[in-house]
Amino acid sequence: MPSDFTEGKFRPVIGDGSVEDLGAVDTLLLCSGRITWDLMVERTKRKDASRFAIARVERLYPRPMEELEAEIARYPNLEHIRWIQDEPQNMGPWPHYALNVWPALGQRVEGVTRQASSSPSVGTIKRHTEEQKDLLARAFAPLPDRLRRDDY
Repeated sequence: MPSDFTEGKFRPVIGDGSVEDLGAVDTLLLCSGRITWDLMVERTKRKDASRFAIARVERLYPRPMEELEAEIARYPNLEHIRWIQDEPQNMGPWPHYALNVWPALGQRVEGVTRQASSSPSVGTIKRHTEEQKDLLARAFAPLPDRLRRDDY
């Protein structure tokens, strides 16, 4: 609709408007870009979908600190936060956010990324598909006891 482009304003962080019970969310998945849509599709396939909220970081820099704090604060029973990205661990937003954003917010955030690599692409569709499947499985993995927020 034209109004989608002519009304409203830019939002640095877009929260999950589909969550009906904020108290049921124990894991917040943060991401940026195309991976958002893969996460949303994968969540619809899950029986435990209500445990997960997906928020998009639309402006990586300047860092949207206040908006991230507000999004995290929406979930009263949040136990874990994960950053999901398509890029390898040593590329994309993860290295910058791991060094600058999460410590400044006082948050422990698990990076769910592809293995570090000298190339942003694996070069074959078969391997890419396998890695993508693994990435989504790790994004929605149950909370390991060692990573529960009570431990830190």
